[in-house]
Amino acid sequence: MDAILVLLEDTYLHGYEIIKDIQDEFGEICLSTFYRWLRELESLGLIDGITVPGQRGPDRKPYALTKKGREYVLELAKNSLKLLVKLYERYRLYSATQFESLLTKFSFPKISGKVLFAGMSRIHSLDIGTLRFISRRVEGKPIDVIGDTARLSGIEVTYRPLGGNLTEMPARDNTYCEIWVSGTPKKHEIADIIRVCARVLKPEGILRLIVPHMFSKSVEDEGIGGFIQYASMNLFSEIELVFKEELIDLLKMYFSDISVIETGILVFWGKKRGMNRRRKSKSRKTRA
Repeated sequence: MDAILVLLEDTYLHGYEIIKDIQDEFGEICLSTFYRWLRELESLGLIDGITVPGQRGPDRKPYALTKKGREYVLELAKNSLKLLVKLYERYRLYSATQFESLLTKFSFPKISGKVLFAGMSRIHSLDIGTLRFISRRVEGKPIDVIGDTARLSGIEVTYRPLGGNLTEMPARDNTYCEIWVSGTPKKHEIADIIRVCARVLKPEGILRLIVPHMFSKSVEDEGIGGFIQYASMNLFSEIELVFKEELIDLLKMYFSDISVIETGILVFWGKKRGMNRRRKSKSRKTRA
């Protein structure tokens, strides 16, 4: 029945026009079933049919959306776009099959202190490869992990479930030498996530954010990514995408030496400013 509402989004259509379009798209439909759907949509207050005299035959009944129907279609489109965003991110995530081997091409020193790995949601296969890479750098020492660790059973990584979440991290200040965060951040949480990561990192500690995909504010992609970006920015701003520029600005509040690379997915990283520099910055603000 949703397909009927979408057809009526900006026009009046007679029953035979609606069923022709529906059958062209979905195949043969029983007439009794089709007209039962129309009656149900009318009874729900989503469409309205007005009987008009036929010019050379029986009366006709064109249908149009009511105000309630237009609101329903708008909500349907918004939810469909949200699903498309998730599917696009999942596609980007699973297309990065060589991410672990790509990490080995960069010059990462061994780690002598504690490391935290945090997933925005559940742990993916890409995260398992990342954890294996981190484990080699810490020479098998335990890695603190925030997130669902169910997929980690059986892999050769020593880890310690930390509990909590990224915005309420159960760790003391200046605990970690490195933090790896994987997943797409929610707009209403990203500022708190960056702030909390900066709190628990030691001075000069490194934050690395692995993001399946993140748009720039300018539309660059002419494919499905560009459509998602345009629709989210101009039609459904409440979906609240996080843009690259916004994330970098947040990182600059606590970190220096910020970099970003794209290897099928995006990796942001920055070094937490040393205590002396932060104290000087606060001192300048106080004098001002």
